[in-house]
Amino acid sequence: MRIVSVNLAQRRSFTVDGREVFTGIFKEPADQPAELTELGFTEDFIADPRYHGGPDKAVYAYGAQHYDYWRRRYPGLSYGMFGENLTVEGLDEHGVRVGDRFELNGILLRAVQPRVPCMKLGLKFGSQAFLKMFLEAGRSGIYFAVEGSGRIAAGDSMTLSQPSGAEVTLAQHFTLWDGRGDPRTLRAIANCAYVLPKYRKRALEHLSRTA
Repeated sequence: MRIVSVNLAQRRSFTVDGREVFTGIFKEPADQPAELTELGFTEDFIADPRYHGGPDKAVYAYGAQHYDYWRRRYPGLSYGMFGENLTVEGLDEHGVRVGDRFELNGILLRAVQPRVPCMKLGLKFGSQAFLKMFLEAGRSGIYFAVEGSGRIAAGDSMTLSQPSGAEVTLAQHFTLWDGRGDPRTLRAIANCAYVLPKYRKRALEHLSRTA
């Protein structure tokens, strides 16, 4: 896999119901290498670490090939449009398993969870109806934890270095939100040690409603 674009944001804001809401979703391609640490890119603005950033979501990566799909609906989309830090050629939620570790310039990125669309993504695309489109498309992107630090630039290679062996792919994990999870998948998520406890609990709750 290859990094096509490294995307960073300055602080910007929306006005929502008369109040100012800050965001780091307006990311733009960086024109020089960017410093990555275990809490994310040092020059990237994070508005609310409860939902973006922090140890379990230090980096958000999105498959470059997904842009072909979205540009049929939104011509001219530029990299970083989905709020991703890394636009990655060949990154596929169906081929990455929860807990897989990837090496990038001596840094390890551990796949943690899919991205769940938020209100700010809807605002950026001009309608909250976009959130349903994002869920139905199944192209979630992946949040990674970071182990180590270093500088990252477009053109760098990202390789699978430590497969987790987990049964659950990131595409399967995303079914907790897109409504397509069958009992077998939900049980796999609930029993996967690499899935965060709150999402294992969510899978069990879904299972209890299908019993």
